[in-house]
Amino acid sequence: MFSRYSYATVTDTRDPDSLGRVRVKPLGKEEALSGWLPVGSPFTGRKSMLPETGDTVIVVSAGMPHVPELVIDAAWFVAGPSPQSGETAQKSIKTCQGNTITLDATGVNLHIVSADGTICFEYSSAAEEVTLTIEKDITLSPEGKIIIEAGEIQIDTCGGQPLKK
Repeated sequence: MFSRYSYATVTDTRDPDSLGRVRVKPLGKEEALSGWLPVGSPFTGRKSMLPETGDTVIVVSAGMPHVPELVIDAAWFVAGPSPQSGETAQKSIKTCQGNTITLDATGVNLHIVSADGTICFEYSSAAEEVTLTIEKDITLSPEGKIIIEAGEIQIDTCGGQPLKK
């Protein structure tokens, strides 16, 4: 289906076997769709960063039967404006355990969530704040000082419980 190196458009990222594969269509061909192709990326293995549907990618073929083509990279010069032009929305990295890091250009710049959702760290440049949400205890154990500087400090407890010393 592909020559040694080809450009293609990602048509689907919802791999039915959850193996981190994508389906692509060679540029300039409306009907020809690939099977599910593996993706080579810096986080290949138990972690991956998949291209998004509509991304233009580079597909490499070994030219040997029973060896699938491999999606190796994105091609911004073919896909249109690069991320530096302000056209990006978000990219995520998800580990095999389900922990997710999302880089988002629409307000929340950094979002880290544990697999079970019990720990969430958000940095928002738009709101100029950092938020840490956690269902259990937080322990700070520095060898030095803990310094908190703010215009105002507010400490609230759930259910009106008094602060313990």
